[in-house]
Amino acid sequence: MAELSEQRTDLPQALEKAVAEASGLAGEKPITVVAEYPAHLPAVRAAKPQVVRMIGNVIGQAINAVDQGEITVGAEILPDPEDGPGPWAVVSIRIPASDQASQQAIDLAMAIEAEVNDDASELPRIRSDARALGGDLWLDDPDADRPRLMLSFPL
Repeated sequence: MAELSEQRTDLPQALEKAVAEASGLAGEKPITVVAEYPAHLPAVRAAKPQVVRMIGNVIGQAINAVDQGEITVGAEILPDPEDGPGPWAVVSIRIPASDQASQQAIDLAMAIEAEVNDDASELPRIRSDARALGGDLWLDDPDADRPRLMLSFPL
């Protein structure tokens, strides 16, 4: 079991900063990053620089995986499950719908499952960091028109 951090981070502030920083990563690609989340979310158990870095890096990986469209960043609270710890704040990064969405989802899922090393993808490292905090990183609904990368933080 991961040891929960005693530091607390205001999630809306961290999301705002991560989205602003990651939006510039699109460069010349016709990509927009849109944030849609409730005005009030509880604080997560992690240091703000770490939360901003992790969210920003996942957004950056989504930008790298697509050629165009809208990447939507959202957040929600998942309740305490019956079979484990919780609750969590879950940040979702939805990739744009495209003809290549299923292949992009497969590529992202494979990157998440890879070993932490010096590869171009930061996803294995982010997943390791999330798990060390008591959260996780996964690809939700890879067969959907707009698959989502999900990053959870303990409350």
